[in-house]
Amino acid sequence: MTLRGRAELYLFATTFIWGSTFVVVKAGSESISSSLFIAMRFGIGALIYAIFLRKQLHVITLQTLKKATVLGVM
Repeated sequence: MTLRGRAELYLFATTFIWGSTFVVVKAGSESISSSLFIAMRFGIGALIYAIFLRKQLHVITLQTLKKATVLGVM
């Protein structure tokens, strides 16, 4: 696959996922509370992010994790 073809495939996949989230948000906002829905969205996003960056996560120190937790709670 050429570089242009790969770029177009990624662009299509991104557009498809982004467009389909509107349907998911509409359905999710009707069935559960807003706070729970937002918490689930960010939780799923954090898990996906962690999967893609798992090699970089090994270098995070405990001190950095504590500071990030404090900032995240705020």
